[in-house]
Amino acid sequence: MRAILKGRDTVLGRELAIKVLLEAHKDKPEVVQRFIEEAQIGGQLQHPGIAPVYELGQFADRRPFFSMKLVKGETLSKLLAERVDPSADHSWLVGIFEQVCQTMSYAHRRTRLSEDENVQQALKTFIRE
Repeated sequence: MRAILKGRDTVLGRELAIKVLLEAHKDKPEVVQRFIEEAQIGGQLQHPGIAPVYELGQFADRRPFFSMKLVKGETLSKLLAERVDPSADHSWLVGIFEQVCQTMSYAHRRTRLSEDENVQQALKTFIRE
């Protein structure tokens, strides 16, 4: 339904994540509307565990896109798969879980949050920043 690309803001000199609606969905009004709402909601949320949305726009072919903070790091699932001793990092995992719960609680209080990608983005933010 969507792709996330790495981009660059040449004016401010920063790397960005650019979320783009795939071409196959540009003529599906309900999908386009949900994509735009995701950007608008993300732009209204101010929390350390949520990557800020910088811009919402549209390509010449009518596909919407939005840019947001690029969060570098590994997914939690990859880090879990690479563990040698699962009991050694118990407190680290509990800390991540607590922060993700706080972020999800914040987002749910302010809007409906249902995208698995937002959970993954929050996990990456907490793990590496």
